[in-house]
Amino acid sequence: MSHIPRTWTACVAALWLLVACGCGVDHASLPRVAANNWAGYWPLYLAVRDAPEPIAHLTELHSATEVMRAYRNGAIDIAALTLDEALVLASEGPDVAVFLVVDLSAGGDALVARADIATPAALAGRRIGLESSALGAYMLSRVYDRSELAPGAAEIVEIAYGDHARAFRRGEVDAVITFDPVRAELVAGGARELFSSREIPGEIVDVLLARPSYLEANRAAVARLVAAWQAAVTHVRRSPETAFARLDGFVAGDRARFDAALAGIELPTPAQQRRLLRGELAAVAERLTGVMRQHDLLGASRGEFAITTAVFERALP
Repeated sequence: MSHIPRTWTACVAALWLLVACGCGVDHASLPRVAANNWAGYWPLYLAVRDAPEPIAHLTELHSATEVMRAYRNGAIDIAALTLDEALVLASEGPDVAVFLVVDLSAGGDALVARADIATPAALAGRRIGLESSALGAYMLSRVYDRSELAPGAAEIVEIAYGDHARAFRRGEVDAVITFDPVRAELVAGGARELFSSREIPGEIVDVLLARPSYLEANRAAVARLVAAWQAAVTHVRRSPETAFARLDGFVAGDRARFDAALAGIELPTPAQQRRLLRGELAAVAERLTGVMRQHDLLGASRGEFAITTAVFERALP
Protein backbone atom coordinates (compact mmCIF):
# COMPACT_ATOMS: atom_id res chain seq x y z
CA MET A 1 0.00 0.00 0.00
CA SER A 2 1.46 3.34 -1.03
CA HIS A 3 2.33 6.18 1.30
CA ILE A 4 -0.03 9.12 1.68
CA PRO A 5 1.26 12.36 0.08
CA ARG A 6 2.31 15.13 2.41
CA THR A 7 -0.22 17.46 0.76
CA TRP A 8 -3.01 15.06 1.72
CA THR A 9 -1.78 14.79 5.31
CA ALA A 10 -1.52 18.56 5.54
CA CYS A 11 -5.02 18.96 4.14
CA VAL A 12 -6.53 16.66 6.76
CA ALA A 13 -4.58 18.34 9.54
CA ALA A 14 -5.65 21.80 8.43
CA LEU A 15 -9.32 20.89 8.34
CA TRP A 16 -9.04 19.15 11.68
CA LEU A 17 -7.69 22.34 13.26
CA LEU A 18 -10.99 24.02 12.42
CA VAL A 19 -12.85 21.78 14.85
CA ALA A 20 -10.32 20.06 17.10
CA CYS A 21 -10.46 20.83 20.77
CA GLY A 22 -6.83 19.99 21.45
CA CYS A 23 -7.69 17.32 23.98
CA GLY A 24 -7.41 13.53 23.91
CA VAL A 25 -9.98 11.42 22.12
CA ASP A 26 -12.51 9.43 24.15
CA HIS A 27 -12.90 6.31 21.98
CA ALA A 28 -16.08 5.26 23.74
CA SER A 29 -17.82 8.46 22.66
CA LEU A 30 -16.81 8.35 18.97
CA PRO A 31 -19.73 8.32 16.51
CA ARG A 32 -20.85 4.87 15.39
CA VAL A 33 -21.28 5.07 11.63
CA ALA A 34 -22.48 2.49 9.09
CA ALA A 35 -22.37 2.48 5.28
CA ASN A 36 -22.29 -0.02 2.45
CA ASN A 37 -19.82 -0.34 -0.45
CA TRP A 38 -21.03 2.50 -2.68
CA ALA A 39 -18.55 4.71 -4.53
CA GLY A 40 -19.97 7.85 -2.95
CA TYR A 41 -19.12 6.53 0.50
CA TRP A 42 -15.49 5.78 -0.32
CA PRO A 43 -14.28 9.23 0.87
CA LEU A 44 -15.95 8.44 4.20
CA TYR A 45 -13.84 5.31 4.54
CA LEU A 46 -10.73 7.31 3.61
CA ALA A 47 -11.59 9.98 6.16
CA VAL A 48 -11.92 7.51 9.02
CA ARG A 49 -8.81 5.53 8.04
CA ASP A 50 -6.47 8.47 7.52
CA ALA A 51 -7.50 11.11 10.05
CA PRO A 52 -4.66 12.06 12.47
CA GLU A 53 -6.75 10.83 15.42
CA PRO A 54 -9.70 8.42 15.62
CA ILE A 55 -12.91 10.17 14.57
CA ALA A 56 -15.49 7.37 14.28
CA HIS A 57 -16.25 3.69 14.52
CA LEU A 58 -17.15 2.93 10.89
CA THR A 59 -18.78 -0.37 9.94
CA GLU A 60 -19.29 -1.60 6.37
CA LEU A 61 -22.61 -3.42 6.06
CA HIS A 62 -23.72 -5.47 3.07
CA SER A 63 -26.76 -3.40 2.15
CA ALA A 64 -28.72 -0.24 2.79
CA THR A 65 -31.40 -2.43 4.32
CA GLU A 66 -28.94 -3.49 7.03
CA VAL A 67 -27.87 0.12 7.59
CA MET A 68 -31.50 1.18 8.04
CA ARG A 69 -32.13 -1.68 10.46
CA ALA A 70 -29.07 -0.73 12.52
CA TYR A 71 -30.28 2.88 12.70
CA ARG A 72 -33.80 1.90 13.74
CA ASN A 73 -32.42 -0.37 16.47
CA GLY A 74 -30.08 2.30 17.83
CA ALA A 75 -26.99 0.21 17.01
CA ILE A 76 -25.43 3.17 15.14
CA ASP A 77 -25.48 6.93 15.55
CA ILE A 78 -24.94 7.98 11.92
CA ALA A 79 -26.20 6.29 8.76
CA ALA A 80 -25.05 6.70 5.16
CA LEU A 81 -28.14 6.31 2.99
CA THR A 82 -29.92 7.72 -0.02
CA LEU A 83 -32.35 10.58 0.53
CA ASP A 84 -35.34 8.38 -0.34
CA GLU A 85 -34.18 5.86 2.29
CA ALA A 86 -33.93 8.71 4.80
CA LEU A 87 -37.54 9.64 4.02
CA VAL A 88 -38.62 6.03 4.54
CA LEU A 89 -36.85 5.91 7.90
CA ALA A 90 -38.61 9.05 9.07
CA SER A 91 -41.96 7.73 7.88
CA GLU A 92 -41.44 4.59 9.96
CA GLY A 93 -40.75 6.38 13.21
CA PRO A 94 -37.11 7.26 13.97
CA ASP A 95 -36.28 10.96 13.88
CA VAL A 96 -33.93 11.83 11.03
CA ALA A 97 -31.75 14.90 10.48
CA VAL A 98 -29.71 15.04 7.26
CA PHE A 99 -26.50 16.99 7.90
CA LEU A 100 -24.30 16.21 4.87
CA VAL A 101 -24.77 15.50 1.17
CA VAL A 102 -22.24 12.79 0.33
CA ASP A 103 -22.81 12.61 -3.43
CA LEU A 104 -25.31 12.93 -6.24
CA SER A 105 -25.71 9.85 -8.40
CA ALA A 106 -25.09 10.61 -12.07
CA GLY A 107 -25.25 7.18 -13.62
CA GLY A 108 -23.94 5.12 -10.71
CA ASP A 109 -27.37 3.53 -10.08
CA ALA A 110 -28.80 1.59 -13.01
CA LEU A 111 -30.94 -1.13 -14.48
CA VAL A 112 -28.62 -3.47 -16.37
CA ALA A 113 -29.73 -6.47 -18.43
CA ARG A 114 -28.42 -9.27 -20.58
CA ALA A 115 -26.84 -8.02 -23.79
CA ASP A 116 -29.71 -9.35 -25.93
CA ILE A 117 -32.31 -7.26 -24.07
CA ALA A 118 -32.47 -3.86 -25.75
CA THR A 119 -35.18 -1.96 -23.85
CA PRO A 120 -36.94 -2.04 -20.47
CA ALA A 121 -40.16 -3.04 -22.27
CA ALA A 122 -38.40 -6.23 -23.41
CA LEU A 123 -38.23 -7.29 -19.75
CA ALA A 124 -41.95 -8.11 -19.74
CA GLY A 125 -42.27 -11.71 -18.60
CA ARG A 126 -38.60 -11.74 -17.47
CA ARG A 127 -37.00 -11.55 -14.01
CA ILE A 128 -35.60 -8.33 -12.53
CA GLY A 129 -33.45 -8.59 -9.43
CA LEU A 130 -33.22 -5.79 -6.89
CA GLU A 131 -32.42 -5.20 -3.27
CA SER A 132 -35.34 -5.08 -0.89
CA SER A 133 -34.83 -1.41 -0.07
CA ALA A 134 -36.36 1.98 -0.67
CA LEU A 135 -33.77 2.73 -3.36
CA GLY A 136 -34.48 -0.46 -5.29
CA ALA A 137 -38.22 0.20 -5.20
CA TYR A 138 -37.74 3.85 -6.14
CA MET A 139 -35.51 3.05 -9.13
CA LEU A 140 -38.01 0.44 -10.32
CA SER A 141 -40.83 2.99 -10.06
CA ARG A 142 -38.84 5.43 -12.21
CA VAL A 143 -38.19 2.70 -14.80
CA TYR A 144 -41.96 2.24 -15.00
CA ASP A 145 -42.47 6.01 -15.28
CA ARG A 146 -39.85 6.50 -18.01
CA SER A 147 -40.37 3.41 -20.18
CA GLU A 148 -43.07 1.19 -21.68
CA LEU A 149 -42.51 -1.51 -19.07
CA ALA A 150 -45.77 -1.72 -17.12
CA PRO A 151 -45.89 -2.36 -13.38
CA GLY A 152 -46.37 -6.08 -12.80
CA ALA A 153 -45.20 -7.04 -16.30
CA ALA A 154 -41.88 -8.44 -15.04
CA GLU A 155 -41.23 -10.80 -12.14
CA ILE A 156 -39.41 -8.99 -9.33
CA VAL A 157 -36.83 -11.04 -7.43
CA GLU A 158 -35.43 -9.67 -4.16
CA ILE A 159 -31.66 -10.14 -4.03
CA ALA A 160 -29.21 -8.70 -1.51
CA TYR A 161 -26.76 -6.26 -3.07
CA GLY A 162 -23.79 -8.50 -2.32
CA ASP A 163 -25.37 -11.21 -4.48
CA HIS A 164 -26.31 -9.06 -7.50
CA ALA A 165 -23.31 -9.95 -9.65
CA ARG A 166 -23.49 -13.67 -8.82
CA ALA A 167 -27.24 -13.92 -9.51
CA PHE A 168 -26.87 -12.06 -12.81
CA ARG A 169 -23.97 -14.18 -14.03
CA ARG A 170 -25.72 -17.43 -13.10
CA GLY A 171 -28.80 -16.41 -15.05
CA GLU A 172 -31.02 -16.34 -11.99
CA VAL A 173 -32.31 -12.97 -13.23
CA ASP A 174 -32.44 -11.35 -16.66
CA ALA A 175 -31.74 -7.87 -15.32
CA VAL A 176 -30.81 -6.24 -12.04
CA ILE A 177 -31.23 -2.81 -10.50
CA THR A 178 -27.86 -2.24 -8.89
CA PHE A 179 -25.21 0.38 -8.26
CA ASP A 180 -21.47 0.92 -8.44
CA PRO A 181 -19.09 -0.78 -8.19
CA VAL A 182 -21.26 -3.77 -9.26
CA ARG A 183 -22.90 -1.77 -12.07
CA ALA A 184 -19.51 -0.96 -13.61
CA GLU A 185 -18.39 -4.56 -13.18
CA LEU A 186 -21.43 -5.99 -14.97
CA VAL A 187 -21.31 -3.46 -17.81
CA ALA A 188 -17.60 -4.16 -18.30
CA GLY A 189 -18.54 -7.84 -18.57
CA GLY A 190 -20.99 -7.23 -21.41
CA ALA A 191 -24.26 -6.35 -19.68
CA ARG A 192 -26.44 -3.68 -21.31
CA GLU A 193 -27.45 -0.59 -19.32
CA LEU A 194 -31.13 0.16 -19.93
CA PHE A 195 -31.79 2.97 -17.46
CA SER A 196 -29.69 4.91 -14.97
CA SER A 197 -29.75 7.78 -12.50
CA ARG A 198 -28.28 9.93 -15.29
CA GLU A 199 -31.84 10.08 -16.67
CA ILE A 200 -33.27 11.38 -13.38
CA PRO A 201 -30.66 14.00 -12.36
CA GLY A 202 -30.77 15.15 -8.76
CA GLU A 203 -33.16 12.43 -7.62
CA ILE A 204 -30.71 9.87 -6.17
CA VAL A 205 -28.78 11.73 -3.48
CA ASP A 206 -26.63 10.09 -0.80
CA VAL A 207 -26.52 11.68 2.62
CA LEU A 208 -25.32 11.28 6.18
CA LEU A 209 -28.02 11.45 8.82
CA ALA A 210 -28.46 11.14 12.55
CA ARG A 211 -31.12 11.74 15.16
CA PRO A 212 -31.45 15.48 15.91
CA SER A 213 -30.86 14.78 19.62
CA TYR A 214 -27.57 13.04 18.80
CA LEU A 215 -26.35 15.95 16.67
CA GLU A 216 -27.23 18.41 19.40
CA ALA A 217 -25.30 16.47 22.03
CA ASN A 218 -22.28 15.63 19.85
CA ARG A 219 -21.70 18.69 17.68
CA ALA A 220 -17.91 18.74 17.86
CA ALA A 221 -17.46 15.02 17.18
CA VAL A 222 -19.74 15.07 14.13
CA ALA A 223 -18.09 18.25 12.84
CA ARG A 224 -14.68 16.53 13.04
CA LEU A 225 -16.04 13.69 10.92
CA VAL A 226 -17.42 16.12 8.33
CA ALA A 227 -14.15 18.04 8.17
CA ALA A 228 -12.18 14.84 7.59
CA TRP A 229 -14.72 13.76 4.97
CA GLN A 230 -14.22 17.01 3.05
CA ALA A 231 -10.46 16.50 3.15
CA ALA A 232 -10.96 12.97 1.79
CA VAL A 233 -13.08 14.30 -1.08
CA THR A 234 -10.24 16.69 -1.91
CA HIS A 235 -7.86 13.72 -1.83
CA VAL A 236 -10.00 11.73 -4.28
CA ARG A 237 -10.23 14.69 -6.66
CA ARG A 238 -6.55 15.70 -6.57
CA SER A 239 -4.82 12.35 -6.15
CA PRO A 240 -7.07 9.55 -7.49
CA GLU A 241 -4.13 7.17 -7.87
CA THR A 242 -3.36 7.35 -4.14
CA ALA A 243 -7.05 7.15 -3.25
CA PHE A 244 -7.28 4.03 -5.41
CA ALA A 245 -4.38 2.43 -3.52
CA ARG A 246 -6.03 3.21 -0.18
CA LEU A 247 -9.37 1.77 -1.37
CA ASP A 248 -7.99 -1.36 -3.01
CA GLY A 249 -10.17 -3.61 -0.89
CA PHE A 250 -13.33 -2.05 -2.30
CA VAL A 251 -12.51 -2.50 -5.99
CA ALA A 252 -10.29 -5.62 -6.00
CA GLY A 253 -7.32 -3.81 -7.54
CA ASP A 254 -9.25 -2.83 -10.69
CA ARG A 255 -8.39 0.79 -11.54
CA ALA A 256 -10.80 0.90 -14.49
CA ARG A 257 -13.63 -0.20 -12.20
CA PHE A 258 -12.61 2.43 -9.65
CA ASP A 259 -12.60 5.20 -12.29
CA ALA A 260 -15.91 4.07 -13.78
CA ALA A 261 -17.56 4.05 -10.37
CA LEU A 262 -16.38 7.58 -9.57
CA ALA A 263 -17.52 8.77 -13.00
CA GLY A 264 -21.05 7.78 -12.01
CA ILE A 265 -21.27 10.21 -9.10
CA GLU A 266 -20.81 13.89 -8.36
CA LEU A 267 -18.98 14.79 -5.14
CA PRO A 268 -20.24 18.21 -4.03
CA THR A 269 -17.88 21.11 -3.41
CA PRO A 270 -18.31 23.10 -0.18
CA ALA A 271 -20.24 25.74 -2.15
CA GLN A 272 -22.57 23.12 -3.61
CA GLN A 273 -22.96 21.57 -0.17
CA ARG A 274 -24.17 24.85 1.28
CA ARG A 275 -26.65 25.39 -1.56
CA LEU A 276 -28.01 21.89 -1.14
CA LEU A 277 -28.37 22.06 2.63
CA ARG A 278 -29.80 25.58 2.57
CA GLY A 279 -32.72 24.80 0.28
CA GLU A 280 -32.04 22.73 -2.83
CA LEU A 281 -32.10 19.42 -0.97
CA ALA A 282 -35.45 20.25 0.62
CA ALA A 283 -36.89 20.77 -2.86
CA VAL A 284 -35.50 17.39 -3.95
CA ALA A 285 -36.98 15.75 -0.85
CA GLU A 286 -40.38 17.27 -1.61
CA ARG A 287 -40.26 15.98 -5.19
CA LEU A 288 -39.16 12.53 -4.00
CA THR A 289 -41.94 12.43 -1.43
CA GLY A 290 -44.51 13.05 -4.15
CA VAL A 291 -43.17 10.30 -6.39
CA MET A 292 -42.82 7.85 -3.50
CA ARG A 293 -46.35 8.46 -2.26
CA GLN A 294 -47.65 7.98 -5.80
CA HIS A 295 -46.06 4.52 -5.81
CA ASP A 296 -46.97 3.68 -2.18
CA LEU A 297 -43.32 3.70 -1.06
CA LEU A 298 -43.94 5.82 2.06
CA GLY A 299 -46.00 5.05 5.11
CA ALA A 300 -47.72 7.52 7.40
CA SER A 301 -45.14 9.94 8.76
CA ARG A 302 -44.37 9.09 12.39
CA GLY A 303 -40.86 10.51 12.80
CA GLU A 304 -39.32 13.92 12.27
CA PHE A 305 -37.43 14.61 9.03
CA ALA A 306 -35.13 17.62 8.97
CA ILE A 307 -32.20 19.04 7.03
CA THR A 308 -29.62 21.00 8.99
CA THR A 309 -26.68 23.19 7.95
CA ALA A 310 -25.33 23.59 11.48
CA VAL A 311 -22.86 20.68 11.39
CA PHE A 312 -21.34 21.60 8.03
CA GLU A 313 -21.02 25.26 8.98
CA ARG A 314 -19.22 24.27 12.17
CA ALA A 315 -16.87 21.92 10.30
CA LEU A 316 -16.11 24.34 7.46
CA PRO A 317 -17.06 27.87 8.58
